[in-house]
Amino acid sequence: MHALGWTTPGYFDSSQDAAALAHAIPRTVRALRVRTYHYPALFQLLALFPHIEYLELDCNSVSAPVPNPITSDPPHWRLRELRYTNLRRGTHALVEWALSGPGEGSRDTLEALRVQCPSFNPSVLPTLGVSRLRSLAIPRVTAG
Repeated sequence: MHALGWTTPGYFDSSQDAAALAHAIPRTVRALRVRTYHYPALFQLLALFPHIEYLELDCNSVSAPVPNPITSDPPHWRLRELRYTNLRRGTHALVEWALSGPGEGSRDTLEALRVQCPSFNPSVLPTLGVSRLRSLAIPRVTAG
């Protein structure tokens, strides 16, 4: 058993910590719910789950802006449902990043999308190539 070392809450201390966590996660896990406090830790964690189909991200507790550009590549996942919550403006880039993975990926498999973010504009979906969306929920819409 590997003891995970944390330097700052939410950050992996070393690549050995990330590798130990990756080996501890069964590949049968298909759903992931995350409340994050730091974007770098979130991107490290998401890289460990290329096989998930349901992803729920709560980024309301992150005080830093979304990195621009996001330097981490999105995993090779094939999401069926994505739920994203961040009530700060200008944070919708994380949704676009999650759907921009290599190949068809989530753009071909995504069936349900729920975005609670004041700066998200659903008109971006066709440009991302999202083609099989059955359910779209945008519970909070505000003026530009």
